[in-house]
Amino acid sequence: MMHGGRVHETARENGFNIKSIIDFSSSMNDFIKLPEITMGRECIENYPDTDYEYYKNYISGGEFKKDNILIVPGLTYFIHRIMLLSSGNIIIITPTFNEYLYARSNSKKVEIPLYVIQKNPYILKNYNFNSIFIVYPSSPTGELMEANVMNAILNISLLKNARVFLDESFIYFSEKRPLNEISLINKYGNLFVCRSLTKAFSIPGLRIAYVASAPENIIMMEHDFDPWRMSSASLKYISKINYNNLAGLPEMVTLERNYIIKRMLGLGFTPVGKPVANYITFKAPEHINTLDLDKFLKSNGILIRILDDYKEFGTNYIRISVKRRNKNVRLISKIKEYMGDLYK
Repeated sequence: MMHGGRVHETARENGFNIKSIIDFSSSMNDFIKLPEITMGRECIENYPDTDYEYYKNYISGGEFKKDNILIVPGLTYFIHRIMLLSSGNIIIITPTFNEYLYARSNSKKVEIPLYVIQKNPYILKNYNFNSIFIVYPSSPTGELMEANVMNAILNISLLKNARVFLDESFIYFSEKRPLNEISLINKYGNLFVCRSLTKAFSIPGLRIAYVASAPENIIMMEHDFDPWRMSSASLKYISKINYNNLAGLPEMVTLERNYIIKRMLGLGFTPVGKPVANYITFKAPEHINTLDLDKFLKSNGILIRILDDYKEFGTNYIRISVKRRNKNVRLISKIKEYMGDLYK
């Protein structure tokens, strides 16, 4: 399976210092300053704290009540765990984060394209399912499902006694926030709002995420997850989370996203859909071999994501994350350099 963020591998293969690599392949928040956190011996020689009630005060920034929160060591962990625990048929809205497809499950997985659901969500009435998984904004195009479509899905699923898992790992990057998640989880006892802090706080080395749902769901899930699932380092970070550090983030992302789209259009790359998050999918010009482009960029310490493992896309599509202007300028400059070399 392929993922972005393969900086260690790239550094080893090219003899780079890992700090010199600019990673456009994984969509971390490039606009935040990471706090310095030191770990004493007590974090290593003692078991991690299991009193997660204390850390629930911090992890959602006060957006959700404590009894609505389950803390987990990264959303990928949660995806694999919940897939194994699921019964009945599972619907996955595609394209999606590929771990939903890779994760082992005893259930039958049924894929329904986003454009089909957007056009007619009531088609779900024809399906027998116990769970439905939606990435919001979508992966890898970063588009938002319309609010009326989401409400239709929730109502149909509620009638079927089916769970709705809403993956909002990138919601903090979007200026558009059409859903009121607090109201929704109070109204729909079948809704699970899943958020990874990896992207928004740029902490992929610390596996931290949370799930918000009705209190009775949280109580039930607590019994399905091991007690020492969070490391001491992760818990220490959670206690220092400051959501004020995300102030102005969506606006900065929009500015740089528009800059990248404009410059890439000028090079013949076509953006796919209407992205609202901190990543953009492009279709490459026909004369561009993206595998060669990827190799060239890697040799210059730059990583992009080729979407060859997405059946909806392929090797002629790439995904680029949105970063600070100086890094975006360097990426565009190197792509221009590569394209110029093609005609020498």
